[in-house]
Formats: sequence, C-alpha cells, structure tokens
Amino acid sequence: MFEFFVSVVLITLTLYYYFLLADNILGSNGMSTSLRARKKIFEIIGIHAPQAHIFYDLGCGHGSLSIATQKKFPQFTTYGIDNNYTRIVVSKIRGWILQSPVSFVHKNFFDINLRNVDVVYAYLLKECMPPLEKKLLLELKQGAIIITSTNFLPTWKPIETYVTKKGKRFEKLFVYRKT
Repeated sequence: MFEFFVSVVLITLTLYYYFLLADNILGSNGMSTSLRARKKIFEIIGIHAPQAHIFYDLGCGHGSLSIATQKKFPQFTTYGIDNNYTRIVVSKIRGWILQSPVSFVHKNFFDINLRNVDVVYAYLLKECMPPLEKKLLLELKQGAIIITSTNFLPTWKPIETYVTKKGKRFEKLFVYRKT
C-alpha cells in the first residue's frame, strides 16, 4: 500500500511539473501575486469584507492565491477561474495535494456570472480591465469588494491604493467597492 501511495504522489508531481513547464513554454503570462501583496490582500479583505462568503480569483493562474485565500478564510467558498486548461489542471493538482476545497473552473471569466460574489481579485493584463469594469458594473452586487493588482479599472475611483515594495520590485493594489 505504501508503494502505491508513493507511486501516486510521484506521478502527480511529475504531471504537475510537466503541466507547469508546458504552460510556460506555451506562453503563460507569468504573473503571480507576491507574498507581500498576498498579505496585504488578506488585510484588505479583513477590513473591507469581514462578512464575505464568496471569493473569485479571476485569471487564477496556477491557483496559489486561491488556495492561500481559502486557507486564510475557511468560511469562504473560493473559486479560481482561468481560461487556460493547463493552468487549471495544475491548480487542481495543487489543490488536491494540499487538500484544498477551492473550486477551479476552466472557463473564460467573462462567461461567468458574478452576481453573488462578495470579493473579486484580478491580476490581469491592462487590456482586460475595460471589459472587466463593464462586467463588474452590470453583474456585481452592491457592496462587493474588488481588488486589482498592477492594473486598475479605467473609470472607477479606488477607495484605497496600496504599494507593496521589496527593493526595486513593487506591486500596486487597487481596492474598489461596488456602489
């Protein structure tokens, strides 16, 4: 039985790294939320959405922020959404290994209804922000919190802005509340 378990773990790790390598070769944008920014995101959620229940990570990549958020806020129902099949497979493997209840969904987030979401996180390319802003305006419920990293919603005024720094590297976080 032990040999079977070790074999399953080795096969899973091999597949995980294969998918990770394939994703990088096939053009992953490589954007990943830093640990500094993650810590600040958790503070923001604690301040602005302490009663939240539903969290969406749009463009979740390999799922590390989604899994960390679920661990930090176990009362959340957390969804990681990405349109890249390889990234979702990697996220699901990572979630399985870490025994995380995050639901990873292979879908374009523009095709998902956000009407019941309490907190949205988006670390996306600049060109995604204008259509995302329109989608949030149409679908998101009043009072929901939106956190974006690096790029901002073009016409919404953030209620707060944070800069996380380490040496010359930094990430800027924009916090919005749907009114």
